[in-house]
Amino acid sequence: MRRTAVSAPDRRPHLWVPMFWSVQFAINIRSVGVPTLGDQLVIAQGSFNEARFVAVYGYRGRVIAAASFDAGKRLATMSAQITDFANRADP
Repeated sequence: MRRTAVSAPDRRPHLWVPMFWSVQFAINIRSVGVPTLGDQLVIAQGSFNEARFVAVYGYRGRVIAAASFDAGKRLATMSAQITDFANRADP
């Protein structure tokens, strides 16, 4: 197991990206990837003031997660991008 986790030639691609959605007080909240692992946060679309936004989380310059607050349709393309980055070998 350890050899698989640290050895680049034996690296296996991720087959799926974690995701969830919820509706709280008529507000749609969605997330793809693992936001808690991020070391960077950017509001990519919308704004806090509008109470509708997509937040993108990065780790070492790679997009690893995204979350949306009442902007779920905008999140659809992020899942494919996160999966693509997850399946690439480290630079």
